[in-house]
Amino acid sequence: MSLLRDPSELAREGPVSVKFAIACLMPLLCWADSARASVVQIYAAGSTGQESMALQISGVTVRTFRKVRTGPASRYYYATPRKLAISQIRVRFTNDGKHNGRDMNLRVARVNLDGVDYLSTAPTTFSTGSIGPTGECSPGYHETRTLSCNGYFQYKRGGSAPSSPSPPPAPLNSQWQLTFSDNFSDNQLDTSKWNIGPEWGRINNEEQAYVPEAIKLSGGKLRIYAERIPTPYHGQTMPFRSGMITTKGKFSQTYGKFEIRCRLPKGNGYWPAMWLLQVSPASFQKEVDVMETVGNLPTLASFNFHHLDDNGKHKSYYRQWWGPDFTAGHHTYTLEWSRDRLVWFVDGVERNRIENRFVPRQNMYILVNLAVGGGFPNATNTPPDATTPQKAALVVDYVRAYRRR
Repeated sequence: MSLLRDPSELAREGPVSVKFAIACLMPLLCWADSARASVVQIYAAGSTGQESMALQISGVTVRTFRKVRTGPASRYYYATPRKLAISQIRVRFTNDGKHNGRDMNLRVARVNLDGVDYLSTAPTTFSTGSIGPTGECSPGYHETRTLSCNGYFQYKRGGSAPSSPSPPPAPLNSQWQLTFSDNFSDNQLDTSKWNIGPEWGRINNEEQAYVPEAIKLSGGKLRIYAERIPTPYHGQTMPFRSGMITTKGKFSQTYGKFEIRCRLPKGNGYWPAMWLLQVSPASFQKEVDVMETVGNLPTLASFNFHHLDDNGKHKSYYRQWWGPDFTAGHHTYTLEWSRDRLVWFVDGVERNRIENRFVPRQNMYILVNLAVGGGFPNATNTPPDATTPQKAALVVDYVRAYRRR
């Protein structure tokens, strides 16, 4: 899609924009007016197409854009004959709620003021309607494109960056270098980073078929839906369908930090997880579960490491931590992996640690999935039953990996 619009498109946004666009087809007039005029361009998308956003200058709403388009970010203009500073500009989300059962969110990739880009993900951008570290909408420097609740983005000089999207900055601790990142900001899965579905059939007595239709992106989030829909799968008919994505053959790493920020589903039988599998040999050797839980225990975070011992017998190191309701909001799960150590964190606080000689020393790839039934739910006596919701989702804000510098 071209970033430029013709005057007929601009006309729908108001006569001031048209006047400025026509003038700027004449370079001398543009040059003459540049010292006293400003153009604001907002690159935004809605999750349902019914979202409204307002441009505010010095706290006053000067333009409202209704029914913000879905898909890749579209460009929305405002021109004024007076010169503006970026500190005067806010982009406000004004109609949070649901439309046809879908959550309404506004994604703002960036604001361009007079040819300079200011990213919503910049550490200097303040927001009041974004998900904070507690999993609820709260004010702060959240480094996100998405307004999930009514609120605004406030931009600041120093947050400018090239117009092309860039990965989020590494943590403040400079010992880490970002090696993999997906913020799921487009409307389709990035298949240069991810595969859809596993290479195997049914495992662990799980009751879902993995299908591409279960993978959805909107509002800056990945949603993996589990639904009670009978589905053929590897010669059987599974009572549920769901989804899995993996980086096998596209990204793997030995040691480092692996992280997911997500909201977990609730309901008997649901089994969300992010895990790492050894690239080679192809047969099972080692697995690290960054995060997994069961849907009827919403305050449970569990961590596991699987391997074969010297006699070829399966061993696992399963640990639990009981925290807040992980189905009520987004939380961050992190694994730090070094030569002889695995350390797990929830929302930045260490919750489990393993040190032994079986810690993997080979490349591992990332898997994110939502299973239904099988080993873990059965072990906790919570298989799918009549109370299991017909549909639920694992909602992922981002997945990242880092390497120690």
